[in-house]
Amino acid sequence: MLDKPAPNTRNVRWNGQTAQLITGDFGTVCERLPIFERQPIRWDAQNRPDAELILRLSEANNAPAVPVAMVTDSYELIQHTEIAEALGTALESLYLEPYKLPAWLTITEYGERIHLVVMLPSKEFKMGDGFTVQLTAHCFNSVDKSMALQLRLGWYRWVCSNGLFIGAEAAHTRQVHAAGLHPIDLPKVLQDQLASAEDERARLQKWETATVTVEQVTKWIDETVAKQWGVTVAARAYHAACEGRDGIIEIKPATKCCPTPARLPISVTSQVRQFLCATLIK
Repeated sequence: MLDKPAPNTRNVRWNGQTAQLITGDFGTVCERLPIFERQPIRWDAQNRPDAELILRLSEANNAPAVPVAMVTDSYELIQHTEIAEALGTALESLYLEPYKLPAWLTITEYGERIHLVVMLPSKEFKMGDGFTVQLTAHCFNSVDKSMALQLRLGWYRWVCSNGLFIGAEAAHTRQVHAAGLHPIDLPKVLQDQLASAEDERARLQKWETATVTVEQVTKWIDETVAKQWGVTVAARAYHAACEGRDGIIEIKPATKCCPTPARLPISVTSQVRQFLCATLIK
């Protein structure tokens, strides 16, 4: 059911499901959002009289709709397009042409779940290592009950070769799809969250003035990270934090005599945009 990949589209996995990652401007990625409708299931009244199907409508003429979920009649269907339009309206108070903002969309195979991200230019700053921390708006929605409607605003940056983003969430609004739910007032929510984001910016900049020693990082890696995430992950975290390098750990520890995570060598595959590391760790 996935659309034919475009030059700015690639197949990915999202929570174990096939999905597509679509990048471009906000307007372009919104064009890829499908439309859904609900349809009663015509069963005997002794079965599930309140059950309904959620169907993805096809863009092709005369093509049948595709069922993606079964819900009760109390479920409130909120279209992905409604969320995108509301977000666009909210961003119009900040930008003259919000639909030209950089964005990306992760969408599951049948379109039942989305993660829409919009980058907010002028809402960014550089940390001491010269790399940018970017304010981004994250919208989540589903039409199959797998995910509540969410809006998150936070400061993020890319930090490792796995595509991990790290940051601080400034604010978070979440609503389930219950009967009587109306699309959230995104303009007001966004304005409220922007105020929280500025407070978060001040906190991040305060972090920049702190100094962390290599010894402190080593102790944290060897004792805390290794215990919770394993030796290999801990070793990668150490090299990313202290050296700005990510890659493959050359020695997989198998016995008690192996080096501690902070002392395992690494085969470098990429440089890392360090998060509060290079300028802080002395």
